[in-house]
Amino acid sequence: MFRLNGPPIRQWWSGPEGARQSLRTQVLLLLTILILPALALALVVIPGILERRFAQIERDQVTQFTQIAQEDLLTEERRISLFVLNFTQWSETYEFAAGRNMIFPQSALGASTFTGGRIDYVGITSPGRQLITGLTLKGDTVVAATDLVRTLLASLPRTLPPGGASGVVQVRGKPYLLAGRTITRDDGSGDGGVLMFARALNPQALDQLMHREKTFTARITTVPAGGAEAPKFTPSTVHATTPLLAPNGPPQLALHLSIPRDMYRAAQATVFQLKVAAGLFTLLTAMAFLLFLNRRVLRVLGNYVQDTQRIARDPGHRLDGQNRTELGVLALTINDLLDHLQGREAQLREQGRRDELTGTYSRAGLTELLREDPTIRSALLVEVPRLQELSGLYGSPFVDRLISELAGRLQELGPDHVVGRLSSNGLALITRLPATTDPLAVLEGLERPFALREGRSR
Repeated sequence: MFRLNGPPIRQWWSGPEGARQSLRTQVLLLLTILILPALALALVVIPGILERRFAQIERDQVTQFTQIAQEDLLTEERRISLFVLNFTQWSETYEFAAGRNMIFPQSALGASTFTGGRIDYVGITSPGRQLITGLTLKGDTVVAATDLVRTLLASLPRTLPPGGASGVVQVRGKPYLLAGRTITRDDGSGDGGVLMFARALNPQALDQLMHREKTFTARITTVPAGGAEAPKFTPSTVHATTPLLAPNGPPQLALHLSIPRDMYRAAQATVFQLKVAAGLFTLLTAMAFLLFLNRRVLRVLGNYVQDTQRIARDPGHRLDGQNRTELGVLALTINDLLDHLQGREAQLREQGRRDELTGTYSRAGLTELLREDPTIRSALLVEVPRLQELSGLYGSPFVDRLISELAGRLQELGPDHVVGRLSSNGLALITRLPATTDPLAVLEGLERPFALREGRSR
């Protein structure tokens, strides 16, 4: 940038090398301005979008796993409830509850019933809700478990609904899945007491129930003080807690899932790789662009600057036009322009050294030509007398013709002679070595008659 008056103002991006350094700096600034949004997009915006998307996928995964675990428990609860239904609508069970079929436990509640039904405890009460039998399987033997079964039966509603009751309860610090139903005859009539089947929800049982395929770990915990809680995300695990329905009253226990954050770690690795790849790509692209720009543009322009500075000292020097791009075309165009200007300058300079009428050297041109010429042998000055009278008698065109004829006769002497016009009526003949000049012969040649109009004159 320049002021109209005064020295040029150097901008803050300019360097000691002038325009070339300034151009490089401005290109770097422009590239930086262009790269920063690209880096922000590649390192912040896109990774942020991906992280939010992966987080949503992970939340959906937690919800899905929670639903799977709940459905697994619900399926087991329905299975035990159906098992209870089969026994409560059996007349032999009804007769046992009424105190008339005392061999029922040995015949119907053997080890095969426990293993086949995948249950751990059986309890049967009388119509008055007094415990008749409480059994469990220990090894391959069915043994009594009166106290625990009585406590489990106490978890059921005092009055069972027609469809029975089921759910998860905690007894003596351990979780159990149980189902109970009123005992009836085969046709569904009568009230013969209550039959209950229960299964202990220890880690082994949960492992058998869950279709988790090692994607999460399930365990039974107490219900949080505030009820259901949102999933808690730690760096390595997601913890999700869901209350489980109890057969009577509010939920006592909850299903706790520990889900490894494989999706989160995969997302973090993917985002990190994306950032590294984007950063490297942007860096390599910028470096490649700078290298290309420096080699194919800035270096060429720098050479052009040096060439133009050399042209100021050596007018015959020219720009290097070997570049095949538009810069080469520009260099060739500038060279052609310089050749044209130099030729035009030489032409104008030559015209300034020549006399317009005779085409011979003018006084200034003759002086410039012969200033340092060591080959000058002699000089003959020729002056036309009474030129003013001839001009008044014949007119200026005829006088001009006379001067031109005299200059032409002198030029006929050959290339070793230089002819110049010193004044309006004076000519000069300069002879260079090795030629010689006979002044008398020259004058005789000049005195040959000239044809002016119809007459002749000397």
